[in-house]
Amino acid sequence: MSIKSKPSINSIIVKLLQEPKYIFYIAYFILIAAMSISISTYEYTYGLETVLKLVRYVGYLLLAVKLFFLDDYDKKTMIKIFLIVALTVICSFIEKNNTILLTFLFIIGSRNVPLKNLIRFTLYIQMFFVVFIIGSDLVGIIPEWTYTTADGVLRYSLGYIYTSHVSSILFYIAIAYCYLRAEKLRLFELVIIELVNIIIFKYTNARTAFAFLLIAPLIFYFIRFYKRSLIKSKVISLLIIISMPLCALLSIVACYFYDPKNSIMLNLNQYLSHRLELGHSALLKYGINIFGENIVWIGKAGLHHMFDQYPSQYNYVDCSYIKIMFDFGIILLIIILCGYVLAAIKAVKEDEKYLCMAIIMVAIYSIIEPRLIQVGYNPFLVLIAAIFGCSGSKQSNKLKEILNRVVKKILK
Repeated sequence: MSIKSKPSINSIIVKLLQEPKYIFYIAYFILIAAMSISISTYEYTYGLETVLKLVRYVGYLLLAVKLFFLDDYDKKTMIKIFLIVALTVICSFIEKNNTILLTFLFIIGSRNVPLKNLIRFTLYIQMFFVVFIIGSDLVGIIPEWTYTTADGVLRYSLGYIYTSHVSSILFYIAIAYCYLRAEKLRLFELVIIELVNIIIFKYTNARTAFAFLLIAPLIFYFIRFYKRSLIKSKVISLLIIISMPLCALLSIVACYFYDPKNSIMLNLNQYLSHRLELGHSALLKYGINIFGENIVWIGKAGLHHMFDQYPSQYNYVDCSYIKIMFDFGIILLIIILCGYVLAAIKAVKEDEKYLCMAIIMVAIYSIIEPRLIQVGYNPFLVLIAAIFGCSGSKQSNKLKEILNRVVKKILK
């Protein structure tokens, strides 16, 4: 009976070079882990800011290795990548922050990684860190940060730096889970999701996320009864395809024309925790820029824990579309929306109704939460890679050939 020997380090390295997607998964795990810890009270309790920053850069370095040394591209894709990277460099320079450049490095690096595998991978990691952080909070490893609303309601962050973080992650976990389960989704699974949603809401009082999570899983469950091909229904197909730009347009228009004298708008604004009012004020103050602007956003996260009072007037905008437009400019917002539109077109053509529903849910949710392009929150962020396509004859990657030769010589 032969005994299987353990794989050597050399064989693992060769495997990683032959299958670049594994390097992506390692990098992605590092990025989600760093993001999860950074939005928990771990970072501020144990002074992990510098460590987490370095960890993130390790993740992005691995993505860069995959991108420049292991992936192959056709000429058209190379031109698209060059133009978008150049645009993100300009935006990063103006904003004095490289977040958008690194985000697109992640998006480009996700090319040719199977979507369902990536969503499943994200789901497992997110669930692990949610349980880990809430568990750490419950046993006292990290402190519980609380916040009090204007009407005296006490809100618990459950180990995170703000109450809405765990609700947002839970929303994306639920959407990813329903998408993966598709027609296998059962009623008892919906009951579990909703029970978790109710428990989280009881402590965090995150109303908008709670409302979305009440409805979204039910819609995923009932679309199984829609048997007609999506592409045969022009109206439904069109609504799916334009869902993201439509939500972006509605957000901008609603905030711009917000009028407190209108009772409907006033009541909606109050339910949405003054999101319309804040978006309106920001639009009047900053306007629309081509490449974005360096804005210091003042939010509630950390109030009475990291600081006793706001350093200046509260101005945080929760709408993803408006915040992307302010931070990175209208051109980059249009590019992001185009990525989702192309992904939606492909999903409609392939009759992927559960993916279509996921895109719609993310589009609507992004009206009230700023997580649309945040790595570690939205696993469907990788759909933006659709703007690069995958057609055309691939060009040989000279850097890849050189790296393979160097590694083979080292491993001899």
